[in-house]
Amino acid sequence: MRTLDTLIVNPLRAGRKGVTTILPPGLRRQLAKQQIARDAALKVLESQPGFVSAQVKMRDDLAESDKKISNEASRLGTKARFEYALNRFDIRVRPYLELVRDITVQNAFIVWLQACADLAWREYQGDPPWLLQPVNIGEGSDAWVIKTKTNEWTTEGYRRLDSLQQQAAADSRVESAPSSESLDSRSCSYIERSIRTYGRAREQIEYERLLDEMRKAEEAKKTVPSRSVDATMDEQKGGVEEIPNLEELPRGKDDVAAKRGVLLAEYKRKTSASNRSIYQARNSGINKPEFYAWLSGELPETSKTTIKFEKFLLSSKSPIPKKPKH
Repeated sequence: MRTLDTLIVNPLRAGRKGVTTILPPGLRRQLAKQQIARDAALKVLESQPGFVSAQVKMRDDLAESDKKISNEASRLGTKARFEYALNRFDIRVRPYLELVRDITVQNAFIVWLQACADLAWREYQGDPPWLLQPVNIGEGSDAWVIKTKTNEWTTEGYRRLDSLQQQAAADSRVESAPSSESLDSRSCSYIERSIRTYGRAREQIEYERLLDEMRKAEEAKKTVPSRSVDATMDEQKGGVEEIPNLEELPRGKDDVAAKRGVLLAEYKRKTSASNRSIYQARNSGINKPEFYAWLSGELPETSKTTIKFEKFLLSSKSPIPKKPKH
């Protein structure tokens, strides 16, 4: 089974050691969707050239942090412990900011940040936020500080991406600058349009490849024996926690619904569309009852409606409202 330090952990098994956690169905489905997203983010990050160096940097700095921990910081819930958890949050995030090179990696980095935030709360209080909810989430509270830090790192990722894209655009203009002897203005415009189209196509191909890998990984894990959700988390000396297989999550209709929820969330993030605007659109190919049947996992994957609708979501085209009847 694949592992990655203590950063991305199975949320269904993230309680304190020795504590049996019984989850309500709604929370279980929500955490299942979260785990699918984290598995996908892990694949993207592992594919980057600097991933191993980032791992080495993070592990070295975490080990150094453990050596310097004070007696006060060793006690859960104290102010010193909170500062200790925030410092380790930064240690886990900083090396992976350097991996951000395109929007796909940035999206994986955002998932990584949320996993870091959950782990920071767990290191501070002893339990993950979904098991030990913060009482105060207002400005200045501990939960607010962690959320603010997460947003700041998210912005840093976009700043880095913007800088790289501007540099790439500048380099493209230099390389494609026509001479008066070889290219006229019409040829230059064609090259610039081709560069923009190629960039958009690469993003779409990468996103579809990521979804395909998620489906293949799930099929491959069907042969792995499932383990109890109530099993406690293994804590090894090296600070390594296991990434669970999807067999620990609900199977069948709930599992299909979880995957479809991830696909719908990614589409809504790109287009800012609402559920209503989607199923009322004339280009989505789905009506309201079919939409909710698809979202709940009841509409078969082989259905023409399912195939057409998921193709529409993958295209990231904005919903076109139907013409009003007179």
